[in-house]
Amino acid sequence: MTPTLQIIIRVDQPERGVTPLVSYLYDQRHPGMDVVIVHQAAPVDLAAVQAAYPVTTLAMPPGSSPGAGINQAAQRSDSDYLVIVSNTRLPRDDQWLFHLLKHFADPRTAAVSGEGWNPTEISVQKPYVAQDLAAFLCAPQFGPCLENLAIRRDIWNLHAFDERLSVCVDRQWAYRVLCEGYQVVLDYSGRMHDIAPLSEEESFKRYWAMNLSFSQFIQPEQAHKSLWSLAVERAWQLRNPAELLKAYRTWGILRKLSFWQATPTQAMAARARFSRPGDKWAV
Repeated sequence: MTPTLQIIIRVDQPERGVTPLVSYLYDQRHPGMDVVIVHQAAPVDLAAVQAAYPVTTLAMPPGSSPGAGINQAAQRSDSDYLVIVSNTRLPRDDQWLFHLLKHFADPRTAAVSGEGWNPTEISVQKPYVAQDLAAFLCAPQFGPCLENLAIRRDIWNLHAFDERLSVCVDRQWAYRVLCEGYQVVLDYSGRMHDIAPLSEEESFKRYWAMNLSFSQFIQPEQAHKSLWSLAVERAWQLRNPAELLKAYRTWGILRKLSFWQATPTQAMAARARFSRPGDKWAV
């Protein structure tokens, strides 16, 4: 039996509209697909899209968090999976959904995110990588993303998104799920194209805001304890002490962020002052 889907489109940039994205979604030809458009400001082409496609809409009040919109939209459906996308991205091809959903054959997989990183650049042999808690804490910048994310309905039923967060809601959700023993898959084959890629400055500010938010819901001392126990276990299994070094490095980053609560703008200024050749972010 083909699993049913609810696709939640987050309208992050209303002026760009949603027609190209909705058209690409229906090109996937997945039966049992329900599409809902969640917005605070309606996209400019909403009326045309409603006339051409069987979509529904959910208008949220100004200032609503990303988690609030997703949770309210998810309550409208009882589909097997939720797929969350942004109108700032487009699927790479007509196999995009297949690449996301194929990983749910493994019952340990709670979510799949299509990522834009190239696996050959980070020493990953396959086009995808499965993150457990230790791997996620060592590299949260490679965690799941609300702009291209598929999750199990039964997992969302137990772990809805935190509606208090405006930043890092996807990483915080992943952290809670991974603590329960599940895994998150990042698949390069399921990536999407950016309609309007961020500038280097915008990318850095988003990166810093994510790290700052990440440090606020993870207590460094508690994370160090859990990280160390996971790293010791993994180092023994792999016979590789490098896992201990990864845990120590991550704990150091979390501890620094917990003391230096800089805004993205302040961090950008520090980066300009202390940048070094070959150091992408500097701080």
